[in-house]
Amino acid sequence: MIRKIIETLFGRPAAAANVEDESFDTPPTEVPRNVDDLVGQLQHREWLKRRRAAQELGEFEAEARIALVPLVEALVDVRDEVRRAADRALLRIDPSWRSRPQIAEAVPTLIRALAGDRAPDVARSAGETLDRLGVAAGPGLARFVREEDNLYLQILAVRALAKLGPDAAPAVTTLIATLKAEPHALREAAAQALERIGPAASAAIEPLKGLTSDPYARVKEAATAALAKIIVSQ
Repeated sequence: MIRKIIETLFGRPAAAANVEDESFDTPPTEVPRNVDDLVGQLQHREWLKRRRAAQELGEFEAEARIALVPLVEALVDVRDEVRRAADRALLRIDPSWRSRPQIAEAVPTLIRALAGDRAPDVARSAGETLDRLGVAAGPGLARFVREEDNLYLQILAVRALAKLGPDAAPAVTTLIATLKAEPHALREAAAQALERIGPAASAAIEPLKGLTSDPYARVKEAATAALAKIIVSQ
């Protein structure tokens, strides 16, 4: 009672007031993380934020499966730190991410990263990623060949299909259509890819025969070699 009277007349001691004031402070809270927001952060202009986004997506594990494609695209980020964070995140989210069909959606980004205007380490990472995807990249590569207008990028995609060998058999129809392309370099690349596919490319025999009279020697040579591989192996 006496203390309350004294506090009423003279106020509380400063130390006591501070202690009581602190009890009313709002405790710090962590900003809720959202997968969609973190996916958007993978495009942030600051690499540290891109790396942090990849790391946090990995912490969501299987709940962040919608981030698989953006994280695969992050494997060709200009910063190695971001690429490594994305790689680790992919493994945490889905150890079998390389075989998932939706990964084909990342193919355009990977092919463009192979272009000569990118840093050597970025282009190397793009090639390695395509190799790791293997047959899962096939549908995306075939679609890219059909839809892309840039000749150089089309050729890169056809060569990536060729590296799949027989596993690129589902792309035979696309490659047959490419044999009719106006640029001779693209016709040559398509014939070489069909050679690598081998017997599974038997539907291309007649179109390849037509190319044996192509005005460009390299195209004729590629068509002849493809026919030899497809027919002899049957």
